[in-house]
Amino acid sequence: MIALSVSLKSSADPFRGLSTEILPVEEAFRFGYVESEIGIDLFWQVQPGYFLYRDKIGVIASGIRVEAPLPKGKWFLDATFGRVKVLEGFVTSSIGALHEEVSVHYQGCAEKGYCYPPQEKVLKSKKMLIKSKK
Repeated sequence: MIALSVSLKSSADPFRGLSTEILPVEEAFRFGYVESEIGIDLFWQVQPGYFLYRDKIGVIASGIRVEAPLPKGKWFLDATFGRVKVLEGFVTSSIGALHEEVSVHYQGCAEKGYCYPPQEKVLKSKKMLIKSKK
């Protein structure tokens, strides 16, 4: 009976002990962007021991999914998603036009097994306020 109660206590919090080892999402994947007259450069600084899922990065501009080229990445066997490509280190992409609103989506994990929920960053600025013709 004692062994059972110890077992239940240790399994009650599956993330116990991880809080000091796992970075907050904003630190694990430092996101930023730079605007120019012709588009927006996107970048992530992915900390060592973390990775972004390549196929979970997406950009929606003015309500339409747009092409945002990414590095090739490397293959990784993921417990949840199977064989996927992941990105590590400094990751860059760009979209070649300015839009009224840009929404950037991404998701990543720690190599220790903790995966973050999908993230979304909405980018707005005066430079990006180009009205579409209707």
